[in-house]
Amino acid sequence: MDNPNRARCRMELTRKLAQFVCDTQFNDIPETAVSKARECFLDWQGVALAGTGDPAAGIIMEYVRAAGGHPEASVIGSNIKTDMANAAMANGLIGHALDFDDYHDETVIHASAACTRSLVRCASRFTPVKFSGKEFSRRRWPAWDLRRQRP
Repeated sequence: MDNPNRARCRMELTRKLAQFVCDTQFNDIPETAVSKARECFLDWQGVALAGTGDPAAGIIMEYVRAAGGHPEASVIGSNIKTDMANAAMANGLIGHALDFDDYHDETVIHASAACTRSLVRCASRFTPVKFSGKEFSRRRWPAWDLRRQRP
């Protein structure tokens, strides 16, 4: 059984992380980070589109098509609309299929593979109108920064 103190610590950490994400405003983000976020997003899009030709992408698209799901989020490089979980799974796999997506040397992670897929699927589902690149950066940067700073 989980220690109640550990559970409380995890809940407090989750609350603090969520607060950081919610409180972040575009002006809080360093210009170098905004520039890097743009570069990483464009990189992720290009690599993901190229990744649609990978055999693994074909398999995941076939799976997602067969699974169906409420059409609330898109799978990149296709006409597939599915539920958020399947869209995130497919976009994550497709974006990392060729293993050329952005990479952070210090933490040895591919932050966009984890962060961008989730933001894209949430934007598809919860944003009734398209939001600007500035707003996309404001929403993406805290998640990328948290992934980059993980212990």
